[in-house]
Amino acid sequence: MILQTLCYTSGATYFAYVPSCIHGPNLQIISSLRAEARRLRLTGGRRGLLLLGALPARAQNAWINEFHYDNTGADTGEFIEVVLQDAGSFTLSDFTVTRYDGDALTSDGSHNLSTFTEGVTVGGFTVYSRAISGIENGKEGIALDFQGVLLEFLCYEGTFTASGGPADGVTCTDVGVSESGSTPVGTSLQRTGTGATGSDFVWVGPQAESPGDVNSGQTLADPCAGNQLPFLSTLGAIQGSGTGNAFRDVTFTDPDGLLTEVRFLTLQNIVVSSLDAPPWTEGPAGTWTPPGNTATAQFRFSQETGNTAKAIFEALLTDDCDGQINIDPAMAWPLPDAPAAFALRGNYPNPFNPSTTIRFEVAASAPVRVAVYDLLGRLVKPLVDRPMAPGAFAVTWDGTDASGADVGSGVYLYRMTAGDYTATRVMTLLR
Repeated sequence: MILQTLCYTSGATYFAYVPSCIHGPNLQIISSLRAEARRLRLTGGRRGLLLLGALPARAQNAWINEFHYDNTGADTGEFIEVVLQDAGSFTLSDFTVTRYDGDALTSDGSHNLSTFTEGVTVGGFTVYSRAISGIENGKEGIALDFQGVLLEFLCYEGTFTASGGPADGVTCTDVGVSESGSTPVGTSLQRTGTGATGSDFVWVGPQAESPGDVNSGQTLADPCAGNQLPFLSTLGAIQGSGTGNAFRDVTFTDPDGLLTEVRFLTLQNIVVSSLDAPPWTEGPAGTWTPPGNTATAQFRFSQETGNTAKAIFEALLTDDCDGQINIDPAMAWPLPDAPAAFALRGNYPNPFNPSTTIRFEVAASAPVRVAVYDLLGRLVKPLVDRPMAPGAFAVTWDGTDASGADVGSGVYLYRMTAGDYTATRVMTLLR
């Protein structure tokens, strides 16, 4: 959902964004959330922006970076290379490389990025390459798309307009360099220069190939690298009625940077706990820090007592361009009630291969341990072993032991202990 309007109560200490604002004498509409967030940052405004919904995630930044198609003698070592920024945020199979015949104007074949070999990662950019025999000599095109949406359509030895496929009706851009029957084996056409998008670079070659690696003379530079934005208001007050012993799990994500720190300025009738593994560390003055570089944080907000609860926090963002984070789900009350009792549920699927999900419920804050054992009672692998707030949880066992090695087929036990509560169930792994 793209946020469109921001409402705030005049004279209040917090802003509250809602999809539909309640109009009144003290309410004012501001048309751009991003503009207001930017104003807050530039003017030192800090407190209380309540986001209900999520901001758009970073767009796909990928391009064709290198390829080889012709050489002296029989063609050999033909390949295509693609660069993708922030690869961990995407499903590789959503990206497809399609080759086009420049004479027939139609597809010569396609390959999704999950079939490419992962190479180096530099500054958040990952290089992928794939050997593809039969890339045509002469006029040919290469298209790159994401979920069918064209990102780039390049060609060599002449331009043409494609028919069908992701580049249907689009005229390709000639890279301006080419190979021939006298091109040495082990060379390629490639992008060089410094930049963060495909258009920042220029095509050169043939020169020594480097599939899976940054090209010679190429520097991949994230334009947001090194930026550290001051504490920017990212959530205002959550408030409403509740019966106590209630909770809500919330995930914060920085789509184009890292979450370096989260600071809770106000906590009224709320206890905060980290759900990440390993968890974030709570420090003085309501400050939480991550165990390493991360763009996400999962927190549980548990209501203690009373009819009003409030949490106001700020986030310190690094390597970030826009000073925005996503909040999922929206913070809203009343919160769901905590489970009435501790419980260990049946795993699913069962039997299973290669993994299964174990669900369990925590009725009150307690140290919780969930672990897998063999039929002789020997520990195979601990899955959960930490203090936990009330709530319903799930953990996955991937059929490995504590060292990460696959275990054999058979019947296994899984046991939960939480305070005085203990329960054991049976599951079957079929290899």
